[in-house]
Amino acid sequence: MLTASAADAAVQLAEEEDVHLVVADARASRRIAELDDAVARLREGRAEMAGLLWFDSDAPDAEILSLCTSADDHMAAHIGVDESLRRLHLLTGRIPESRDGERLVIGDLELDAHSRTVTRAGVDIDLSDTEFRLLRLLMRHARTVLPKSQILQEVWEYEFAGQANLVELYISYVRKKIENGMPRMIHTVRGAGYVLR
Repeated sequence: MLTASAADAAVQLAEEEDVHLVVADARASRRIAELDDAVARLREGRAEMAGLLWFDSDAPDAEILSLCTSADDHMAAHIGVDESLRRLHLLTGRIPESRDGERLVIGDLELDAHSRTVTRAGVDIDLSDTEFRLLRLLMRHARTVLPKSQILQEVWEYEFAGQANLVELYISYVRKKIENGMPRMIHTVRGAGYVLR
């Protein structure tokens, strides 16, 4: 997850990291002065971008509609973490896949969804289909802790119901393959989940 407290910083991060999903805090107490301009600049040349925008409960409809597009979602009043995560999960499904395929790069680890290849430090890594989906999820959310329930739902499309062992098993498979004799990238956050960094 990348954060920015000013318009210029947000636009620069979006350009550097090829951002496709944005969370913007439009509540009066947290709102940056250039928010409208920042959102407009972030959307330039990014027709596929989606956003989750947070508003005060008394925000006028005109304000909400001026910042949101049909691809976005918004929340008003109480902003809950669990509800935000659910909405972000749904928003990711609205972002179309690139025609050229998705290419993710974290440090010396590279994943190309179009060719279905994974390399680390230039060395090819052979992954099963499930391992590939798991690694892609972790790389898409690099530096963000993902709970086991979210991993299970997005990789296997199961509801979390005592299937923690399945997640742990496949995490160990992927770790062995991408960390073989190299620095660790997948970290366990006790009681919270897993993060790739």
